[in-house]
Order: sequence, then structure tokens, then C-alpha cells
Amino acid sequence: MLGVPTIRRIKSQLSGAIAEESPDAIWQRLQDLRDDYYRYVDIGESSTYAAALTLQMPTTSNDGNAIRTLLNNDVEVPVPVLRMFDLVAFAVQSGEMSVDAADDLRSRLLAAKEHVPKAFLNAGFADGLEAFRPRLVDGSSRCSVRVANDVVVLTPR
Repeated sequence: MLGVPTIRRIKSQLSGAIAEESPDAIWQRLQDLRDDYYRYVDIGESSTYAAALTLQMPTTSNDGNAIRTLLNNDVEVPVPVLRMFDLVAFAVQSGEMSVDAADDLRSRLLAAKEHVPKAFLNAGFADGLEAFRPRLVDGSSRCSVRVANDVVVLTPR
């Protein structure tokens, strides 16, 4: 659970002006922003976006409606917001997940009537990946993937 003790632990990894703030001040700013967001979206989404913006980190969300609601109300959202399928595509690209496992996940989500990106609605995972533009890619991979405009590229050290 995020709170002042967690902020104290990660503070050394923060950069910019936020690194100069006290953990208590960071936590208060995060809570204030969360309360502002809660006027538009549920507590989970408001907490997620507030933490990402306050800590200047990317975040994940599969709630496109929440993002649109915030944007339509001129509320700042973190960039990028990674979707679940960005993580799945990254796992496949980096070799941590097989295409078959990703396709099984896609099928289960469809069967449960959960959100699946348009690119994967009528295509298996491998074929859908051709049209999907992931926001997270493995920079060390040789595979060519068309990416979104606000992409995060991870490369091993």
C-alpha cells in the first residue's frame, strides 16, 4: 500500500523537484490530487493517476472510459498510461510469455466479456499484434513492432 513509509523508501529513486520534497508533502500532494480526480472517476483510477502524476512515473490502466472522462474535463493524465495488452505484448516480445499463452488470455477475456483491444477482437494474438500499437517495447529485441506515439522503451543494463 502506498503511503509515507513507501515514499520514504523510493524517494532516492525520484528525480527533479519531487526529490527535494519531504515524503509527507509528496503524500499530501498525492492525496489532494486523488481527491480532485475522484470527482470524475472511481477511487481506484483516481488513486492510480494521482500516484503516477505525483511520482512522475508511467502507470497502467485498462479503463479507457476513465481516461476519456478525465481528458474531457481537462484533467491532466499521466503519459503514458499502459494498457494490459501493452504488458502482454511486452511479455511476448521479451520472451517471458508465449504467443499461445497470450492467445489463451485473449480468448478467456473475450469469453468473460472483458475489454479486448479492437486489434485482437477478431484475430489471434499474433495476427492482432500486427495492428496493435504497443506503448511498451523491449529495446533489446530485434522484432519490429509499430509503436504508439507515447511509447516506453525498456532496455537491459
